[in-house]
Amino acid sequence: MKKKLLVVDDDAAVRRFMRRALQRAEYEVIEAADGDEAVELTAEKRPDLVLLDMHMPGLGGIAALSGILDVDPGMPVIMVTGDGDMERAKLAVERGARGHMTKPFDLQSLRTSVMDNLPVGS
Repeated sequence: MKKKLLVVDDDAAVRRFMRRALQRAEYEVIEAADGDEAVELTAEKRPDLVLLDMHMPGLGGIAALSGILDVDPGMPVIMVTGDGDMERAKLAVERGARGHMTKPFDLQSLRTSVMDNLPVGS
């Protein structure tokens, strides 16, 4: 059974890039364009891992992280940021994210980060 990943980013091109790369690696990928949708899809679809953009209009990454972890406290979440804001990335990890990635990233880094953070046996 394929692992299910939720990709959350307000930039459709970034979501498309991540979706294609992860589907080639044999993952099922669902997408959300904002934090509110991410929290809803986490509750509805129960992904195995979430890749969550740090900066989005509306419910931003840190708030969405809290909402996702309220739904599933054990959910592995990897924060994705385009500005290299290490203070916010550190805050996200302190609040429960498993790690962070800085855009742009290459396909191998994306796949490795996902593999390293997926729960064993899920």
